[in-house]
Amino acid sequence: MEQEFMDLGFTSLAAVEMRNRLVARTGLELPVSLVFDFLTPAELAEHLRSRLT
Repeated sequence: MEQEFMDLGFTSLAAVEMRNRLVARTGLELPVSLVFDFLTPAELAEHLRSRLT
């Protein structure tokens, strides 16, 4: 079973920093609440893949 971001130790600050890096790399508009909207890395990866293809 895949762990959720919060279980992996992500703080609110780390979540925002990751979101900002993803925005810079992908050019996508992503919500600040990204890791709360997509609880696991797999869910987030699937969402990003669908938006980029």
